[in-house]
Amino acid sequence: MDRRFRRRKARRRLVFRLASDSDHDWKPMSRRRTTPVVAPVSGSPPLVLTAIGLMLVGLTAVARSNDVQLRNGIRLRGETGTTREIGEVVGEFNPGGSIVLVDDGLRRIFFPDGQIAAPIVEEAIAEDVIRIEQQVATKVDIIRGVGRPLSVTPFNTSGRRTIVLAGADGPREFVQGITKITPTYCVLESLSMSGFNAQWESKVATATIPREILSAVIRRQIDETNPNERMKVVQLLIEAERYRDAVIELEQVLDDFPDLTEKRALVDLLRQSYARQILGEIRLRREVGQVRQAAAMLRQFPKVGIAGDLLGQVLELQQEQDRELDLIERLRTDLAALVAQAAQGTTLEADQLETLTQITDEIRERLSLANVARLAGFNQFRSDPAHTIDQKLAFAVSGWLLGEADLAGNLPLALDHVTTRKLVRDYLEARLPHERQAILERLDGQEGADVATIARLASQLTAPVGVIDSVATETDIPGCFDIAMEGDRPFRYRVQLPPEYDPDRRYPVIVTLNGDRLPGDQIDWWAGPYDARGGSGQRVGQATRYGYIVIAPEWRRAEQWSYEYTPLEHARVLDALRDARRRYAVDSDRIFISGHSAGGDAAWDIAVSHPDLFAGLVGITASADKYVNHYRNNPIGKLSMYFVHGEFDHQRMSSNRLVWNEYLKKDDCDVLVVEYKGRGHEHFQEELLRIFEWMQVHRRPAAPTELKFEAMRPWDNFLWWLEVNDMPAATVADPVEWPLSNKSAGRYEARIVAERNQILIADCPAARATVWLAPSPLTPGAAIEINFRGTRVRSTFEPSREVLLEDIRARAERKHPFWARIELPQGRP
Repeated sequence: MDRRFRRRKARRRLVFRLASDSDHDWKPMSRRRTTPVVAPVSGSPPLVLTAIGLMLVGLTAVARSNDVQLRNGIRLRGETGTTREIGEVVGEFNPGGSIVLVDDGLRRIFFPDGQIAAPIVEEAIAEDVIRIEQQVATKVDIIRGVGRPLSVTPFNTSGRRTIVLAGADGPREFVQGITKITPTYCVLESLSMSGFNAQWESKVATATIPREILSAVIRRQIDETNPNERMKVVQLLIEAERYRDAVIELEQVLDDFPDLTEKRALVDLLRQSYARQILGEIRLRREVGQVRQAAAMLRQFPKVGIAGDLLGQVLELQQEQDRELDLIERLRTDLAALVAQAAQGTTLEADQLETLTQITDEIRERLSLANVARLAGFNQFRSDPAHTIDQKLAFAVSGWLLGEADLAGNLPLALDHVTTRKLVRDYLEARLPHERQAILERLDGQEGADVATIARLASQLTAPVGVIDSVATETDIPGCFDIAMEGDRPFRYRVQLPPEYDPDRRYPVIVTLNGDRLPGDQIDWWAGPYDARGGSGQRVGQATRYGYIVIAPEWRRAEQWSYEYTPLEHARVLDALRDARRRYAVDSDRIFISGHSAGGDAAWDIAVSHPDLFAGLVGITASADKYVNHYRNNPIGKLSMYFVHGEFDHQRMSSNRLVWNEYLKKDDCDVLVVEYKGRGHEHFQEELLRIFEWMQVHRRPAAPTELKFEAMRPWDNFLWWLEVNDMPAATVADPVEWPLSNKSAGRYEARIVAERNQILIADCPAARATVWLAPSPLTPGAAIEINFRGTRVRSTFEPSREVLLEDIRARAERKHPFWARIELPQGRP
């Protein structure tokens, strides 16, 4: 079935209705095709699911939920509806419309209808609700707006916590109590107290509450002499997929009720599910390059009471890892043997043999699971008698240097590439123009030093690469560095490398900007706190698990609490990113910018001003203002965005609703707006795992052939492959000029027509422009026609070593550098 038809069909079935007295503000009014699901135990085989379901008969309630598959690969579950726009007031939604929302009880998630990849499917899910008696506030006053909490205590065993908010007459203390527990969320309500008795209902993720607290809260409400009542805690943990906690709780129940022999088999089934989670974690750690961590987890994998198929998978992983390590050793041995044989022959000159020895020693020393794929050609033919020793060595050397073997098997040319690589690195590290010019002259006479080869060599250089204008000091936390930037704009930034960092692997990056906290706190939020006493010797958090580099610049001045939209703020963030790209092995297609509060404001502005730099934006309680409101077209179809805010954070909703609604009404805009129900201005740590799942499926898109963007600042003049200069005064606004009068953003529009070798710059208020060319979609060497401001410019796509290397020096972009540039003459206004 045509995807567009399926999407239209799904959209017709989405009906919205307010239901103010229920747990949801809206509900669907029509049924969809139903696919039953036995239990929400992800990754467990059907037989295990069925067995757990049968053992819990009578305890499990069945509810309906919709499964929504998005085009970016994300799956959402909950009740679905549509709205014409996000409202400024709580619960203010307009029925119908093209904005889809999914309510999972804890959150509302908004996204464009055009992002749905397949028809919405209704599923049966297990959903139990445990109600907790508390002295709930009864005053008519209802809290509908919540600012940043001044302090929040942990929950006690009664399911209560104290939260302090700033009020007009000073801090106000509220006591919140858990009144309802589900596998997904807990409902909190304000409790009666002297002095202030207003009603306030909010929700928190059940996953954030420790098992001991959940158990204690529930056991205070039930008959502890009734084993079925005690099993409610076990059931809740199972539905939440907290299998290890469920085993602990169930074993306590069985100790207290030894006659429950029929439940003992459930312990083994839960251990199987927990073992599957461990196995999934091992696979994740292997995928992100944490080989030693994965090996340790394999050695510690539980063996007693674990099903044979799981133990078989563990054995298979161990054998696979052994085979990979054995292959590396065999490649090292065979390479050394071939070099020894080549030394006994007469085909190489003395200097060539010396170069061969040096590069093969490098290969053998640095060969690892992160780079062994470069020797795929060598591995394929190393035992093939049809190829000579020189050819086999050429496969190894060229594969190592270029990323993929040159199957021509020309060893002298491969050894020339060793010299070319050194010249490329020397050029990138040279500070003085005359030094770089001398290297260019040497490259002109170097065999096999064409632009395409230099680009491939540069892409495989091991970090650090280029001029480093900073000093790094390692902190007490392994892999965490405090970096002092030198030069005209001195400042500092902090970086956390993932465990087992390997400079030959390319890592995704999070650039995170602090709001009311310090840059180090941002590192903690993403990578987790350092486990100083637990023995792991690393941080315990999601960036650690997923293998991300986290960068936290000091982007603002001392005593500055709000974002000011200045060039200094932009420069600090982008300078930190460029320095990190030179220092570390960064995957430039997987760089995400994020921020909390004022840091979110900065991240949003920088992302839409430079969408070509990032794979995505993550804004936590961010606000849209000034340039963000004028740059609404910049991210559409080019930058993926993920926003998180609280339903009662009215200041953010008021400032963001117009921009969000514009994003959400564009089918080609990959955006999620996540709203936590009943919550205010917070950090939303519980959203972190979902954010990582979202980042895992996103990459920076290829440079678009069609550009449409707005610009109002001189430093926002470069997007993808078009650079503009001399913007007219009517389109340029300094941050101090706001609110604006008689000024608007300059609108720029350009596109590449590859089949006609044309570049059409249809709309360009700026007087001057430069077009930067890469080998796709235009063909190097081809004649090009450029139409700019009524002037037709004929030129040639002539690859240039100098342009390529200078671009790498300036942008620290070794993965997608430009090969040529064409400066356009000032056209007619």
